[in-house]
Amino acid sequence: MTKEMIFQPHWADPADPSAPLILEYDGLKNPNTGNMRARLFRNSHRIEWFEGVPSELSERVAIERNKYDNWANDKREKIANDWKPLDPSGRSQNWWKGSPSDMVVLAAEDVEQLSQLKGNRILDIGGSLLDSWRFLWFGGAEYMDQIEVPPSSQELAYLKALRLFEKQPEVLERLWFHTAPAERMPFKNASFDVIFSRSTIHHCKRPEVFEEMLRVLKPGGIFWILEPRLSSGMYGLMKFARWARRADRGTDDPLRDFELEHLGQIAEIVRLDSSLLISPFFSFLFNQMGLDPQKGKRVALPIDNALEKWGLGKNKGRHISLVVRKPVKLHERQA
Repeated sequence: MTKEMIFQPHWADPADPSAPLILEYDGLKNPNTGNMRARLFRNSHRIEWFEGVPSELSERVAIERNKYDNWANDKREKIANDWKPLDPSGRSQNWWKGSPSDMVVLAAEDVEQLSQLKGNRILDIGGSLLDSWRFLWFGGAEYMDQIEVPPSSQELAYLKALRLFEKQPEVLERLWFHTAPAERMPFKNASFDVIFSRSTIHHCKRPEVFEEMLRVLKPGGIFWILEPRLSSGMYGLMKFARWARRADRGTDDPLRDFELEHLGQIAEIVRLDSSLLISPFFSFLFNQMGLDPQKGKRVALPIDNALEKWGLGKNKGRHISLVVRKPVKLHERQA
């Protein structure tokens, strides 16, 4: 791997996005301050950024790191004991047209354009390459950065990438992982054409993460997120249920309607689709009764399908697919 492949000019000091960085041994250094800002883990294509976490984010980052490092360590051990290459060509390119999980999205023409990514730079927030590897394989993206706070989760994602691209290792040269919070990203202004995130933004501090996403997007660029969303009434019910069960869900905080309204004030909402209005509630109810939550979802699915057919679930659905475009003129955070 050459020096040029490792260093990318859009990487930046999280505390000083306008500062240039230099590659020094296995680290990135800010020549203005003389401080090492990141450590390179070349064998796993990962960069651990230093001092990029403001004090107000430190507790949130610690919770997420501990939770998902534990999850990833368990998964990684299973993969190591049962290593099997994956065939990327046999996996659906249009996975968003129907998912077996709760994150069922209604893909539209605007979203499907994301499959045409040749030559673009992509940022994937969280998700451990659950879906975004397809942007490299099918879309031909020029380069992709992935960012989240648990390093073990990223190392697990790299193992998945090794399995997917075992016969095409050159694809891996276009992928790097960044261990840093999405609320304080180590990238220069206007670095990416597209940002994608699945089931991660509801763990981030808002509106800070939205502002940071818009900062690193190029003018006219878009971000696409797949997230849980709750109305005010359902949000209150969720908070009460968690209090009653003494359930600590950490940073899990679904998006709410007023946040979408705020986004519409600072950027252009290109597309908003939602689905599953009733099924998640039945799943939750069955779980509370000690029954199989998947059975509850299956019971309610015909109702959800009818609501979608009649157009009643579009604006109040539990899960959303949201595409937002950055205006050409937008104030960006500077050093």
